[in-house]
Amino acid sequence: MDFITHSFMKIAKIKEVLSDTKIPKYAFDQIALAIYKQGVTDFNEITTISKDLRSKIIERLETSSTSSLKKISEQQSKQSQKILFQLNSGEKIETVRMLFKPDGKSFESACISSQSGCGLGCSFCATGMIGFKQNLTGEEISDQILYFTSQGHNIHSISFMGMGEPLANADNVIDAINILTNKKYFGISPRHISVSTVGIIPGLKKLSETHPQVNITYSLHSPYPRQREEIMKVEKAFPATDVLTVSDEHINKTNRRVFLGHLLLGDVNDSQKHANDLVKLIRSRGKNCYLYHVNLIKYHPCPSLIKYVKPSDEAVKSFEKVLKINNISYSVRQSFGEDIFAACG
Repeated sequence: MDFITHSFMKIAKIKEVLSDTKIPKYAFDQIALAIYKQGVTDFNEITTISKDLRSKIIERLETSSTSSLKKISEQQSKQSQKILFQLNSGEKIETVRMLFKPDGKSFESACISSQSGCGLGCSFCATGMIGFKQNLTGEEISDQILYFTSQGHNIHSISFMGMGEPLANADNVIDAINILTNKKYFGISPRHISVSTVGIIPGLKKLSETHPQVNITYSLHSPYPRQREEIMKVEKAFPATDVLTVSDEHINKTNRRVFLGHLLLGDVNDSQKHANDLVKLIRSRGKNCYLYHVNLIKYHPCPSLIKYVKPSDEAVKSFEKVLKINNISYSVRQSFGEDIFAACG
């Protein structure tokens, strides 16, 4: 199905030009092929359509670029690449590409932004210090992936874990997922897309309804409501008990796992007691509690935020041990890009 909404500005405007000029519909397929499959970055270089049509599209879009983003700068480390983009509004976002090498193989993953800045003010988050600037459109989100594919990279999986709270911008995030999963554009499997959320319930319900196969990661970070509210103000508006009820419904409907993000903050939420009470919380979810998977993330300090410290290796291993003994499904997220401040946490 070809979804077209208000935030598909580039796609919609191209189709408007084709309709206005009575150009056959197959011309759009030629344009989409050039942009999304062949990596053409300038409409002037799409030679499968006439020069006159190229000029009309450029006039309607007011740019010859096939992307809505402008690259400002780039930083690289051994297995990661961080790009700073500027939006048409002048606001900026960051996107990270990571190279994984499991079992001698390699694949590329991207961590993308859904907002410029963020208004939720989570106490551990550098983006929250910026404050909210603007929501990204569906194409501004998906064009982050377009940048990498146009550079010849084959992005295997995508995480909405960059700047912003995805489900505070749910409509545009869903638009972006429509683009990313459409075979005419990127053709990425929804099972290779993960959306991380602090628990914005209306957006969570909408995502579960429209894209039940997309992976959901709920940023829990503490089994204790009072402590979670200290770490994340959003607990007051959307309590974990309510979010987990919605997550239970998603699991029962889809029989798919929900991931629980637990950012390990040194001497704050990394104790054995936290681990044991997290186990109790998961087990309280009923017969399908085995479909909750804990993502342990080690906190990485950054120069602009020194409130917390990295957990000790001993604390991480001790936390893991509690989960393992109690047969809780878990993983410890690999850290890439710590030296360029691009790592998770």
